[in-house]
Amino acid sequence: MSVGGSQRRRPRPVPRRSLGQAHCRRVRAVRGVDAGGIRSRPELASHIRETRLVPEGIPRDINKVAAISDARVEKLVQDPSIIRNRAKIQATIANARVMRSATPTLSELAAAYSINRKRSPRAAADIPTTTRGAEAFAAQLKAQGYRFVGPTSVYAFMQNVGVVNDHIRGCFRASDYQPPG
Repeated sequence: MSVGGSQRRRPRPVPRRSLGQAHCRRVRAVRGVDAGGIRSRPELASHIRETRLVPEGIPRDINKVAAISDARVEKLVQDPSIIRNRAKIQATIANARVMRSATPTLSELAAAYSINRKRSPRAAADIPTTTRGAEAFAAQLKAQGYRFVGPTSVYAFMQNVGVVNDHIRGCFRASDYQPPG
């Protein structure tokens, strides 16, 4: 124990995120509907917690989401715990239907557009909102039939599933982080 009762802790190693199909589905579903209406991370976290209470809110079983009926859509539009944009709800259902048959799979596509940086951004202002890779990825998703997949939301998806590391220099998760030694 150090003087004053405080201890300096070394950051724990952070496991790389899995690009498993189920993880990509959950992230895509949330990212696909969060583009409008959610303005902060706490609000997004609250939205994720609340929609997990709705069986079809976050697709754990893509077949259940793909099978949502028009009557269920009407109930979802009235549900205050989710974003009640009919077009986004319908897009989530349509995207689930596309996911069942899309080739290559979402996780394969995400891995194909992986970005490996040698140096981390110096400041938040240096982090792009989109890249050419994200634009190409979005175009490929649209060609497969996905909806609400612009380059900015696709880039956010890429960050979330770990194929892009935009952590700022000095952050222990940054690609060029060196632990104090």
